[in-house]
Amino acid sequence: MNIPFTTYDGLYIDGQWATPQDKQREAIINPATEAVIGLAPIGGLAEAAAAIAAARKAFDKGPWWRMLPTERAAIMRKMHSALLDRAEQIKVLMIAEGGITRMLAEGMFFNKPMQIFGACMPKA
Repeated sequence: MNIPFTTYDGLYIDGQWATPQDKQREAIINPATEAVIGLAPIGGLAEAAAAIAAARKAFDKGPWWRMLPTERAAIMRKMHSALLDRAEQIKVLMIAEGGITRMLAEGMFFNKPMQIFGACMPKA
C-alpha cells in the first residue's frame, strides 16, 4: 500500500521546508502491524527556536489579526475544502499511523471532525 505524506526530509518552519541540523530521523511505526511506514525528521533546539520565532513573528506582524471575520472565514473554508479534497490520502495515513480501522478513520477521526469544522464557520 502506498502511504502518503511519509517521505518528508524537513520540518515546515516559517513558510518553508527546513532541513534539521541533525540529520537524525525517527521511524513511524504502524502499531497494528509494527511495520515502519515512514521516517520523520527530528528537530533539535535550533529548529524549536526557529519555529517559536516564526510563530511569534506571525502572531505579532502577520495579517490574521487585521482581517475581518469574513476574511478569516473565507480562508478557513478554503482550508476545509483542501482537506476534503485530500480525504482519502489523510484516511490512509491515519489508518497506517494509528493502526485503526477504516471505519474509525472515516467516522470518528475524519468525517465527524470535518463536519464540526464546517459547521463552526460562518457562511459568506
